[in-house]
This record gives sequence, C-alpha cells and structure tokens, in this order.
Amino acid sequence: MTDIDRIKNYYGQFDEWGRLDTPDGQIVFERTLALFKRYLRPNTRILDLACGPGLYSQRLAQLGHICVGIDFSPASVAYAQSQAVQADLTIDYVCGDIRTVGYGEGFDLAMLIFGEFNVFTEADAQQLLGSIHQALTTTLDLTGQGDKYHG
Repeated sequence: MTDIDRIKNYYGQFDEWGRLDTPDGQIVFERTLALFKRYLRPNTRILDLACGPGLYSQRLAQLGHICVGIDFSPASVAYAQSQAVQADLTIDYVCGDIRTVGYGEGFDLAMLIFGEFNVFTEADAQQLLGSIHQALTTTLDLTGQGDKYHG
C-alpha cells in the first residue's frame, strides 16, 4: 500500500466534521471563517482543494459564495454532497485526486486548508501549484489596495 493509499484510507475513516463539536475546533473554524468574511467580496468563486466533508465550502456557500470542492475520499465527498442537499445549497463536489483532476478556470480563491500539501513529492507540489495558478482569475490582495490580476 502506498503512502497516498494510506492517507486516503485515513481520511475515509476520519470524523473531520465531528472535531468541530469540540470548543477548540469551533474556535479554529470560526476564526478562519472570520478572515474569509473580512476579505471576500460577494459571490467569490472558491476552489476548495482537499475539501473533506465540505466544512468550509458549506459555510462559504451559505454566505453566498460559489464553491467547488475536490477530495479523493469517496466517503467525505458523499457526506459533503448529502450535507449540501440537506442545507439546500448548490455546491459542486468532485471525487478526485487534486494532483490530476481538472479544476476549470475563473476562481477567485483556491484553498488547501488542512495541510495535505506536505504529503506530495516536490514535483507533484510544483505541478499542483501550477494548476492552482491556472485556475485563478485574480490573486486576492489582502493589503486593501485592490486585486492583482495575472495573465
């Protein structure tokens, strides 16, 4: 079994949603969301890489943002999809490997929150960053001086 297979199995069994039921989990989650609320314009197109059970995508979609989540755990994606349906939210979830699946284009923000980046080889990480760059329309400027467009 490869390391990637082991990680996939781990996240397939991991109760990521349940960790937010702890006081510390709620603090981390709410502080991260507060940053998003502060800096994101309405209807921001968000690419949530390694989205797991859709924790952030669901909350950001509730705030009016347009979200696409990608994760390689079928259990996590199925859970995220069921939660989106239950909440009457339109979120596109894709079950796939973020190193190889096509993201599309036109995103304002790409996020990879829980550190999966550290399991990839250097070559995979470089390719992933290139794919993310291609998927972005703008780069958010957190200095308040306007967006920086690339192209």
